[in-house]
Amino acid sequence: RLHLQTHGIEYSTVAATICTEKGHNMHTNLSSISEKFDIITLFDVIEHIYDVPVFFKTLSNILSKDGLVILLTGNN
Repeated sequence: RLHLQTHGIEYSTVAATICTEKGHNMHTNLSSISEKFDIITLFDVIEHIYDVPVFFKTLSNILSKDGLVILLTGNN
């Protein structure tokens, strides 16, 4: 069994509490994260980002040297 540590960003305090109760580490925004991650997943998020280049620059700051970003979107 893998012992993974999961993190998420959630603006809703109610949803963040539910996620925390399920064992996830929750953050209120991307800029508050100082850790490095091996994998970052983005599911149905990119279409909500106003400044995509700045967003990816911020992701690169928290991504491990050989880390992966997995992006999925249903919208064109």
